[in-house]
Amino acid sequence: MAGFIKLTKSEQMGRLLFDDPIAYRLMAVIAWRARRTDSALTGLKAGQAMIGDYKKLGMTEKQYRGAVKRLTKGGLIGAQGTNKGTVATILNTVCYDLNIDGEGRTKGDPEGGQRADKGRLTKKEDIKKKDNTIVESAITETIEYLNQKANKKFKVATASNRNHIRARMKEGATLQDLKYVIDIKTPQWINGNMDEYLRPTTLFNSEKFEGYLNESKRNGESQVGVVSYLDQLEENKRLREPSAEELAKRDAYYKELNKIK
Repeated sequence: MAGFIKLTKSEQMGRLLFDDPIAYRLMAVIAWRARRTDSALTGLKAGQAMIGDYKKLGMTEKQYRGAVKRLTKGGLIGAQGTNKGTVATILNTVCYDLNIDGEGRTKGDPEGGQRADKGRLTKKEDIKKKDNTIVESAITETIEYLNQKANKKFKVATASNRNHIRARMKEGATLQDLKYVIDIKTPQWINGNMDEYLRPTTLFNSEKFEGYLNESKRNGESQVGVVSYLDQLEENKRLREPSAEELAKRDAYYKELNKIK
């Protein structure tokens, strides 16, 4: 079998590798089996592979189904049942890069054959691939962060969710900017009339995002929520003003120190 695949050193890949070995094994098998080009014989497209032979992979049916569910929920693969078995589609390069372009050909080779440089990336290509991996990982992390903060269940694999975030990052937004807007708008909108707008298509909309970001920077922590703001004030007060007990201990210390002198 010619060609190569690349394991991506991403946070999500790390969690899969160390925390979910069953799902990691299945993901590796899918990447290994995935087509590099469209196949007229099997009907599989580039990036797709047949799965379902869980016994061959050393899994029980329960383990296999659970792994498929977790990989699908995590936005790493799509899975569709057919009369021949389950077709798994690798959705992004967060875990594995199959070295395939958008037209189902090996990257860098217009004819889909072997690369002239025998699989070695140019420095420019390598930088671009690393940048894309960072962006895709940040998109996934942003959606997961929104789900956690706003108690939502947005799917990381949904194209509309990812596209809005990707567009803002191409304009220069950082992962910190994306999380900052979530931190600002969540306490303002959650459990109220605006709760339904705590979604990627609104928060990261091209016409709204910059305003939300500037709003957060202008108003600072007063926007984070009354409770957390008051808590911070109390904490600052505590740090500035020693308690009566601390003052008494300090006075006693200096008295003892003067006796020694």
